[in-house]
Amino acid sequence: MPTFLDSLLPFLLLAAELFLARFVAHDVRGWLLAVAGASLAALVGLTHTVFRMRTADRSSQDVHAALQSDQYLNIASTASGACLFLAAGLLYDVARLNTMPLVVVIAATDVVGVYVSRSTVAWSRIQLFLQMIRDHEPLAVPSVQLGNARRRALEHLSRILESTPFRRHPRPRAGS
Repeated sequence: MPTFLDSLLPFLLLAAELFLARFVAHDVRGWLLAVAGASLAALVGLTHTVFRMRTADRSSQDVHAALQSDQYLNIASTASGACLFLAAGLLYDVARLNTMPLVVVIAATDVVGVYVSRSTVAWSRIQLFLQMIRDHEPLAVPSVQLGNARRRALEHLSRILESTPFRRHPRPRAGS
């Protein structure tokens, strides 16, 4: 059952993205603070997701166990990135970052690149988890007839993975 926070998180991220778009070409300090806000919203989302997976049904707990090390690394790196951007935004004038905005933007872009590259690692871990499940649990009957919530969740994740550009090897379709 979705909670209020589940509904609120997309709007928090949208607000952060709107502030990012507003400040991207006008004010480096405002942009740094907006990235800090987006990082804090992502941090709330990550910790909420981990909490929900730990307290949810068995299939979610299996996914949580498979991805646990990456999730805590993501939370730690998101928290450190949020602190870094917040400090840079708050100390922008004091630390004389305003005298070298190009260097600040290049460094911030590198940190954002690390954020984005983490998602590739997470999708690869999910793909390995799904491959392990497929190898150990062959599907003899179509999932529509099974009525198994875990199977449907895994197949939903599989369809998402098949539509992402991060796939390494094409997987043959059933019946071909």
